[in-house]
Amino acid sequence: MLLARRDIEPCLGQWHLPGGTVFFGESLTAAVARVAARELGVSVAVGDLLGYIEYPFMAADGYRGWPIGIAFDTTISSGQPVGSAEGSETGWFTEIPPDTIREQAEFLNRLVRVPS
Repeated sequence: MLLARRDIEPCLGQWHLPGGTVFFGESLTAAVARVAARELGVSVAVGDLLGYIEYPFMAADGYRGWPIGIAFDTTISSGQPVGSAEGSETGWFTEIPPDTIREQAEFLNRLVRVPS
């Protein structure tokens, strides 16, 4: 999985799934493509919806509102991840780093958990 280290608040210094706001009138897949280009410098093919992420711990820490994330499987179709002012360091991981945003780490752990 490709993660970026946040260079901005909230969650400064933590690894995260790049993301952003969906603009009025913009489709979810168009938002995913736009954010990938802006935050990672890549073009992506947007795949399946993986699920949603709620952020109760971020809200408890004083973050304004109750953020919600919608995660999609994506494949880089062109470019190499270069990061941005929001997260200049990027990395490919086979395991979730311990300093990943808590809610995202829990979400990713649920995705990779092998059914018993």
